[in-house]
Amino acid sequence: MFLNKLSKYDDLSKKWNLEKGFKFLLEPIKFHLGQNKFLQKPTGRKDAAELLLWLDQMILEQQSQRESGDISLVDHFNNIQLIYISCIKEISRQISVVCKERGILLDRVWKGYIQLFQLVINETNKITWDIEKESLTEISRIHKMY
Repeated sequence: MFLNKLSKYDDLSKKWNLEKGFKFLLEPIKFHLGQNKFLQKPTGRKDAAELLLWLDQMILEQQSQRESGDISLVDHFNNIQLIYISCIKEISRQISVVCKERGILLDRVWKGYIQLFQLVINETNKITWDIEKESLTEISRIHKMY
């Protein structure tokens, strides 16, 4: 049973491509200040409130789709990622309109968090593979005894 769980984990790991899957999150947040005059307008509390409503709505929509079985776990994971990425990039854009340095700081914090998250995933995968290897060795040893 333990081995079946690990093989399911392996399948999900391959589908999600966990070791490469977060690299696109490290792309720099683009500041569109010179390209679109509308985006240069200072943001206010209304923009933050609208973004919060959008985030809540999108998360609820994804949860309901997942609970109804309309989307796979992998698609659900990818969609949730995109929602959070979009939200953090918009927050960074809003902040950078008022203070570009704060926007850059938020971008660096975001990248650091993603790198930390990737490190945790890699270490978890390594631990899982080590456990599986030890289990297989133990199973082989037990089979040789009989």
